[in-house]
Amino acid sequence: MTTVAHVDYKSAHVAAEWWADQLREPSAQFNGDDFQTMLLTSAALRGYTPLTEEQLTLFTEALTLRINQALTKMVYADSVTIRVDYGPDVILSDACEVAGIDVGMRFPAKTVQWVYKDSVVVSYGYGGRDKKIWPIEEQSQ
Repeated sequence: MTTVAHVDYKSAHVAAEWWADQLREPSAQFNGDDFQTMLLTSAALRGYTPLTEEQLTLFTEALTLRINQALTKMVYADSVTIRVDYGPDVILSDACEVAGIDVGMRFPAKTVQWVYKDSVVVSYGYGGRDKKIWPIEEQSQ
């Protein structure tokens, strides 16, 4: 039996923290259609209740663990992809369940995150440009 050593990637922590930050406030629900965006955002605000720091910590820890596991086991892909269309994918839903968070419409719609072993990239909202959020590269002058 072959065992895979657990690796703790900094990118997994950064990625999980980014998602936790999205849960701290009501999220934008921009889906490319202004009218639908207004309806989705107002629906998200209507049922919004703030999360506790304990829930956010549990969510971050659970998501970090799952991302680390996925990065460690990768064979054919070079990143872990985490996405939200109108609802979160399994990795986010599972972390919410561990933390006792009702998913509802807490995550930003049409958002994708790619977690590599050495970087994290996010496309926020419909048509959002890919943006490297970690590591932040210094601007040359």
